[in-house]
Amino acid sequence: MKQYTSKDRVEALMLIKIKPEWQEYFDIFLESAENYIDTFTGRNFVADTEFSEKVYDGDGSREIIIDDFVSIEKITINGETVLNPDDILTYPANQTPKMRVVIPDEINSYFPRGNQNIRVSAKWGYSVSVPKEIEFAATVIVAGMINYAYEHNSEVQAESIDDYNVTYNRKEDWVKYERVKEILEKYKKISF
Repeated sequence: MKQYTSKDRVEALMLIKIKPEWQEYFDIFLESAENYIDTFTGRNFVADTEFSEKVYDGDGSREIIIDDFVSIEKITINGETVLNPDDILTYPANQTPKMRVVIPDEINSYFPRGNQNIRVSAKWGYSVSVPKEIEFAATVIVAGMINYAYEHNSEVQAESIDDYNVTYNRKEDWVKYERVKEILEKYKKISF
């Protein structure tokens, strides 16, 4: 699990104490909320702690758009040329996530046209730690799942997330859920 939120945060939001025998369900709800957030936004909000490789198609230019990352270890072109972090520029500058790599003019290289000929070793993900808005979103979603499990027979507003339902008993809780939908829409990755 990525730990987008914690039991303490959910308890604080709900103003309740989750019983120890509910820990297994809490973990299931949390994992489902994290999967929903990642799937909806198209992002992984906690970057990997170790480098791993992904492959991309070269298009003959000096720049390439890749998945969200926080740092690059190396880039291998056609199984031979290796570019180190000092050989490239990553964008956006001064912030994460980064998603664009540019080979500067002083480096005599480019990303040649080809299928899966560019290998990038990076720490993939949106940021090193969970953004506060995503933490809030996960907290509200998990709280809604717990509300549904506890009080699914009362008059409430409910909505489905993955294979689970979220329920909010009070209007202010439903307003929080509406805010969550706005937050997730804001973080949604745009694909071309």
